[in-house]
Amino acid sequence: MRVLVFGGRHYDKHLVAYEALTYVHRRCGISMIIQGGASGADTLAYAWATAVEVPCETEFAAWDDLDVPGAVIKKNKFGKRYNALAGFQRNQRMIDRHQPELAIAFPGGNGTADMRRRCDEAGLALLQIYLHDFSAHTFQQEMDEIDAWIESL
Repeated sequence: MRVLVFGGRHYDKHLVAYEALTYVHRRCGISMIIQGGASGADTLAYAWATAVEVPCETEFAAWDDLDVPGAVIKKNKFGKRYNALAGFQRNQRMIDRHQPELAIAFPGGNGTADMRRRCDEAGLALLQIYLHDFSAHTFQQEMDEIDAWIESL
């Protein structure tokens, strides 16, 4: 199963991400991880895939491509021009190019909300991991929710 993983750039719950991905892998058989190459949840997904030898595709945002259709050009604090929509455009490319069968969302901000919306629009099965802090009780609740979600597929 091709799985798109996304979430916040500051998401750093290594154990939660690793255990959730491992659990889904055992239940569904992840054949590929797709992620956006950002820090946080994307990096954790890449690290997990590397550790368990699951192929991983990285779809980087093209911040420097100012000629892409629909680009919105802004300047960063150093005066460098960039495409302010590159992250959102990358989100759509992850769906269009890699055709995931499942999406796993970790906590995040605006980019995560955009990706969640795109997954909904594409009709992708979406598993939301809400866990911020690890404890045996809350983790078991997450795993129970994953079980119920997998059974509903």
